[in-house]
Amino acid sequence: MKEIIEFDKLPYDRKIMFTTKDYHVKSQILWGGICIKGDIPNDTVLFRKFIDLIKFINGKDCKKRQRYAGKRLKKLNKA
Repeated sequence: MKEIIEFDKLPYDRKIMFTTKDYHVKSQILWGGICIKGDIPNDTVLFRKFIDLIKFINGKDCKKRQRYAGKRLKKLNKA
C-alpha cells in the first residue's frame, strides 16, 4: 500500500497503475479482466476495456468501465 500511495504522489500529471483492489487513489485503473490471485496479466488487448489511451495522452478523463470492474472485483474477492 505504501508504494501505491508514493506512486500516486509522484509529480507527474499523467500516470496510471492497474489495480485489482480499490485504493481510492487518482492514478488507479481498476482491472476488471481476468486475473489470478490479484496478478494482472501482461495484456495488450483487454486493457482497452478500462482505459482510453488517446484521452490519457491528451490529458482528458480516460478511465472506462470502472463501476463494472469494481462490482466484478467485489464478487471475485468474496469467492
